[in-house]
Amino acid sequence: MKHTALLIKKFTFVLLTITLALVSCSKKDSDVSVPSAPFAGNYLVVEEDETYTLKIENTSGNNFQIREFGGFMNVPVKATANGNTLNIPSQTFTNPSGKSLTITGTGTLITKGSKDDTIKFTYSVSGFANYSSDFEGARQ
Repeated sequence: MKHTALLIKKFTFVLLTITLALVSCSKKDSDVSVPSAPFAGNYLVVEEDETYTLKIENTSGNNFQIREFGGFMNVPVKATANGNTLNIPSQTFTNPSGKSLTITGTGTLITKGSKDDTIKFTYSVSGFANYSSDFEGARQ
């Protein structure tokens, strides 16, 4: 009888341990989009006529905002991560004097080695200024 009671206790303990392990694994954890996290950070952009720090912040899931975009945007530019690319949908900004500027583009994250990330943006501007350009920044 003691042997059976001990066996039941051991079985119950094993079953409880397995149950707790399964309960602690939630579906929510598997839904988190990890690939977007690598974009967040500060990137030093050195161009011929200026140097600035581009700041990419994760706002939720695959959604980001980019501060100091192109060295000329004083307001955040919105972007969405897709793989190693940040897509910048068409966004229009109006300055205090009423002039509008629309920006669209993409940024690609290139990892050259451990902690050696570079991001390259290609973008177009239209409105009171019309041009296409690109820039590259190294993670700080």
